Amino acid sequence: MERPRLDVEIYQIADDGMMRKNRTDGTGWDWCWSDWQRDWMDATPHRYAYRCLPLTIMNQTGWWIKNPVGFTATWRGQPQPGGMDFRFDTSAQIWSQWINSQFGEGIITWNTPFLFRTKPEGSRLLICGPVNYFKANAHPLTALIESDWISMSFTMNWKIMVPNQPVRFELGEPLFQAIPLASNICADLEDAS
Repeated sequence: MERPRLDVEIYQIADDGMMRKNRTDGTGWDWCWSDWQRDWMDATPHRYAYRCLPLTIMNQTGWWIKNPVGFTATWRGQPQPGGMDFRFDTSAQIWSQWINSQFGEGIITWNTPFLFRTKPEGSRLLICGPVNYFKANAHPLTALIESDWISMSFTMNWKIMVPNQPVRFELGEPLFQAIPLASNICADLEDAS
């Protein structure tokens, strides 16, 4: 049986002024194809890590959405929302509306400015941290988006693991990886024999 073609449409749902290419302060939302290289893989003897083809393929699958502004976040250890201190490099009044602590428990939330729509029916979008990319004291949360019918954007979230230890997010570093899936992997697993 022939598989239906996977189609992906990406809509910008924020004002053009929030996109990096339109801003004069160097900040702003940006995206690109996922990069196949990683610093830690480059540092292995003779770049040996790249000999693992499955790792390298996964590195470059999908798109990266990049962090729109440099900042440092420190979780104060409280479980409730807002228990986080943010120090934005610039334009805190703008970026605090996009990046904040909505859920508590040391979770940083980015309100993303893109809507991904996929076809065929049942297709999904895997949202995860940049694959094989690591950050001390922070871990990206992973989500599966029902992108065949969703009509709004989603949030990307990272959890700070240890209170009172600052975590740095640089301007333009990959924030998350969006990987389209041609089918509903949950339903596929339920039907597996």
